[in-house]
Amino acid sequence: IELLGFASSNRNSLPLIQGNALEGNVTYALNANTYFQSAGVVIDARSNWWGTAVGQLIGARIYDYQDATTAPWVDWGSYLGSVGGAPVLGGSGVGTITNNTQWRLIDSPVTVIGNLTVASNALLSIEAGVEVQFLGNYRLDVNGTLQAWGTPAKPVVFTSGDAFPLPGDWQGIRFNGTNAGGVLSNAVVEYAVTGVGCYDAAPSLVGCEILGNSQYGIYLERSSALVQGCLVERNTLDGIYATGRSAPQLLGNTARGNGRDGISLTCASGSDQNCLALVRGNGLYDNVRYALAAQTFYQPANVV
Repeated sequence: IELLGFASSNRNSLPLIQGNALEGNVTYALNANTYFQSAGVVIDARSNWWGTAVGQLIGARIYDYQDATTAPWVDWGSYLGSVGGAPVLGGSGVGTITNNTQWRLIDSPVTVIGNLTVASNALLSIEAGVEVQFLGNYRLDVNGTLQAWGTPAKPVVFTSGDAFPLPGDWQGIRFNGTNAGGVLSNAVVEYAVTGVGCYDAAPSLVGCEILGNSQYGIYLERSSALVQGCLVERNTLDGIYATGRSAPQLLGNTARGNGRDGISLTCASGSDQNCLALVRGNGLYDNVRYALAAQTFYQPANVV
């Protein structure tokens, strides 16, 4: 199937594509291209058979915004497990969330099938027990508000959708800008590149587990985030890395078994670039290099 938008107003093709068997084609199962204002367009192509039941392989058979910014997004979630078979369970996410949205337990697992953004005026709320699976090298960008309300018994889990997950399978969660924020409470973030990144943003991470990511567990840049009661372990670089005028509160966490430092406070050695974290009540041990590393401060003799 090919969808052509002609890149002009009122010329986009917006079909509903469901219940089809799209397999054995030379180039793509679905090719959508040349759309007008393509970043805001999502084609509903859920509940189709794509020639495979392996979610990570389906994306390569679809030409959409992942391939070119002139193409729309394609939501191919709830794909069929076989020709004429039942759709896989759960919801899906791709593109930009512009309205307040809730992912409920009955939607779980939610499969993220492309880069997903929470717009600056939008809220994404996730119920306890929901598992969010990333079926590729995708990222959850939060420009608005993300609230994940897990419990110790039913955490919200952000993880790889691969049957044999590895660190770096997906990009991670990234809070961008002063309008971005929210709460991750009793959430698990695992197998990403960087578990949670905060850039000029100050969300709260409480009672979370940030595990097995290929770079940092938590990365803070110009951030005053609250990180409290979290377990940060087995990340390839630092458990918690803070830089560039960050002033986080790091309270009662455990950072252990990380490939470099448990907590790293690294400044830019220029005026007003010091990282002035509050670090209290943490357990920092069994990390490869230092429990706590503080370096490249501006006028360091005057800093405590």
